[in-house]
Amino acid sequence: WRTAKLLGRASDVLLAIDQRIAAAVLAATAAAVAAAGPPPPPRPEGGGVGGMASPAAVVMTHTRADMLSRCLDQLFAQPLVSHFAVYVSEDGGSAQVRQTAAKFAGVREVLSWRGGGSGKTFEQSGFAKIAKHFRLALDAVLGESTRAHSHAIFIEDDLLLAPDFLLLFASAAPLLRTDPTLWCVSAWHDQGFPHVATDPKRLLRTDYFPGLGWMIGAETWNAELKPKWPTRAT
Repeated sequence: WRTAKLLGRASDVLLAIDQRIAAAVLAATAAAVAAAGPPPPPRPEGGGVGGMASPAAVVMTHTRADMLSRCLDQLFAQPLVSHFAVYVSEDGGSAQVRQTAAKFAGVREVLSWRGGGSGKTFEQSGFAKIAKHFRLALDAVLGESTRAHSHAIFIEDDLLLAPDFLLLFASAAPLLRTDPTLWCVSAWHDQGFPHVATDPKRLLRTDYFPGLGWMIGAETWNAELKPKWPTRAT
């Protein structure tokens, strides 16, 4: 009992520290963006914002309604959000998640996915289920369907969004169009702390897929990734 109580206190302390760190990172990012001055929205080039004909933002979630609510709050606070079709994609079958999404009038649609594996060890693993969820969501918004968006940003529900989150993607979208060696834009950096990432205007190129908050175009999905998607993706 004493051990359990001590572990519970330690968990509370760690949660409080995590919340303070998150608040500090958001405050530092907002201050850096403000100090740099508000950049103008990217000029449309044959399409919508950033030259994207019909961009979408998809929040990927499972059963964490509280995380989804926080993520959507931050997403709809973005200055450019009106240029994006916002979806919630869930694979947990949670009524609370669907109810939370329904509270946000800007959510165009909740995409729901069901079905487990075949009973084999890998197919029942978390890796396999997450990979399947991403494939279904990617094809739902970028594939040849009634949605068929030109670009899509995929956001995991526990991310904290910087004030210029959507502006980054809108600004970088022309790079995807003009440079065939690029296949995605990501807002995530494993070392993106205030003491390391001090320049909010600096954009780095990498050969490592950072994931989490990232965007690709429909052509990349339909012509390259979808045909090569492995049966046992991780």
